[in-house]
Amino acid sequence: MGKHRKSRAVPLPRIVAGAAPFALLLAGPATSWAATPADHHPSGSEPVSSLRSSLAAMTEDVYRLGDQNATHTTETAAEGVLDTAGGAAGFTADRTEVATASVSETSGALSTNTQHLEGAGSHDEGLTTDPATGAAEGHTQDSHHLGGSDATTTLIGPADGVGGSTVTEDAADAVLTRNAALTRDARGNAHVVSEFFGEGKASRGSGHGFWFTPAAGGEIESAQAGRGCFTGTLDVLRDEDGTAAGTVEQAIAGEFEQRHAAEGHLGPLSAKGTSSQSGTLDLVATHDATSTPDGGAESATGGSVQGLVTDHTGGEVGIENVVQVSGDLRTEAAASDLVHESTKDGVPEAPAAQHAASVSHEAKASLRLLRQAPLGGGLSLGAPPLNITPSLGS
Repeated sequence: MGKHRKSRAVPLPRIVAGAAPFALLLAGPATSWAATPADHHPSGSEPVSSLRSSLAAMTEDVYRLGDQNATHTTETAAEGVLDTAGGAAGFTADRTEVATASVSETSGALSTNTQHLEGAGSHDEGLTTDPATGAAEGHTQDSHHLGGSDATTTLIGPADGVGGSTVTEDAADAVLTRNAALTRDARGNAHVVSEFFGEGKASRGSGHGFWFTPAAGGEIESAQAGRGCFTGTLDVLRDEDGTAAGTVEQAIAGEFEQRHAAEGHLGPLSAKGTSSQSGTLDLVATHDATSTPDGGAESATGGSVQGLVTDHTGGEVGIENVVQVSGDLRTEAAASDLVHESTKDGVPEAPAAQHAASVSHEAKASLRLLRQAPLGGGLSLGAPPLNITPSLGS
């Protein structure tokens, strides 16, 4: 039950022309409520299989005193759905708070906060059998989801061309699913599959800015995000002749990324810099086994681990149309490990393994004078094998 929300920039509030005295225009809280009750049927009709309920509320306060005014608005909405026939349920909840203040035609403030929460779950199962032939087919499915976010924006403009802003946002999301299925035909062939999946994500970001007329200003940004998931699978098959085979597979994956940036200018002087890091990790493990009616057996086990880490830092500083100096550093490291073992009729075979690792580093710098073509160079390092590569040019 997700919602898509679109946001747009809101200008700083301006004073209402011809504002009356505070004593006459003081407005207290104005509230409106709207609720939709759960669906129902008249007496004697079919039983209810789906229920839906929603609630919405808004509160607004307005205060004025001479050429100054302030407003505060809060909107809340919630909705829930229960489908007893389909085995599903979900809800969403949203809250938005907006506060404004206007001191004059060119000064004021704005603050907003938006919160969102949603959840959903479902369950489904079924089984059919044929007593005459022994055939059967069944399944079960479960799914759960929970997510939420919180975002805040603040704008302050104490004077014309002077102000600051702050933006923050946090979000988290989690999903769990489970599926299982069973089939058996009249000849005795049977197949069982069970799968499990879980994922969690979280992110946060913030930004701060300020400006003093067009001559000076700056921004600072920061963002982090992470994700992790787990997958498990069991697959078992039995043929009518008695041969059985099974596979178990597990996988874990994770990734993380962060970025920081800052920039500013003061007249013709300007500077900016960025820094970012990221990392990924993947683990996979599998096990296969087969047995036959005559006593034969085979099995194999394998696993792999892969990881990657990157780092980047760059920046530049200069005087407009005069000189500009920039630099950039990048580093990357990767590693992997693979292992495989197997046995046949109780006799192990020679294991196989592969290992690999690499690292690289790159540095660049450039100089630009009086709008001419930039001059620069760099150096690249890598291993294994060790290699060093210089470079010249823009």
